Amino acid sequence: MTKHGTKWPRTLIWITLMVVAAVAWSGIAPYDRLTWYLELFPIAIALPVLYLTARRFPLTPFLYWLIGFHCLILTLGAHYTYARVPLGFWVQDIFDFSRNNYDRLGHFVQGFVPAIAVREILKRESPVRGGGWLAFLTVATCLAISACYEFLEWWIALAIGAAGSAVAALRLTNILGAVAWAFDFAMSGLFFPLVLGVWWKRANRAGAIAGMAVGLAVGTWYLYAVKWGGMAPWYGIDDLRFGIIGAGASLIAMVGVTLMTKEPDAETQAMVDEIRIPKGESVLGATH
Repeated sequence: MTKHGTKWPRTLIWITLMVVAAVAWSGIAPYDRLTWYLELFPIAIALPVLYLTARRFPLTPFLYWLIGFHCLILTLGAHYTYARVPLGFWVQDIFDFSRNNYDRLGHFVQGFVPAIAVREILKRESPVRGGGWLAFLTVATCLAISACYEFLEWWIALAIGAAGSAVAALRLTNILGAVAWAFDFAMSGLFFPLVLGVWWKRANRAGAIAGMAVGLAVGTWYLYAVKWGGMAPWYGIDDLRFGIIGAGASLIAMVGVTLMTKEPDAETQAMVDEIRIPKGESVLGATH
């Protein structure tokens, strides 16, 4: 684990130099300037955040290099647009693909790098140190983040019209439905258990499990009923928005079961306070 210190992590400095050089190159006559701005927006957010947290919460060198690699993928897509990256055409010719698949590399990294970051943060700053829950929360968090990012791109493209369609038009035709479903499943089973688990100290394990189980079950049922079962959507909520139904059921189940069962002990509530305002310490004892 990377230790706290007074100096910037050396790896962070190296990837910053690499990324800044790549951004400068990509800004020289890009295919579409608007696409360039939009695709580099995550880098403009990520680098300052990394420096703001580097001394208090330094990441591992491996994770820093993964983030740098992700930034390089973004700069290539920003310069050429994802449908025109020469590397994608080269791979297309070698393997006789039907199209340039560089955007799929971007989507894979968009899920893989946040997964490593979320796993590292959870292991260091939460009571979840390993096992199935760590894997589940890591995957669920990354699905939610990736889905939100795709929706953000979609909304931006819709808002700015044809000029912004080059950012996401190719990708949306292939993955919009799948990303929407991933977001809906995460929303159905995880949104209220995660939010209430942190911000409602009365919440307990039985309520969280009930919220996840009921939310996923109701959301999945509604998806099947509307998509394949012939049921008319409720209030216009179609199969791409079933997370609204699942999350509502999750909220009702979690609150109901929580109020009917024993409240958490003082030590667990202290753990919740630690998660809400992390201090880099473990609240629960070694027996938990």
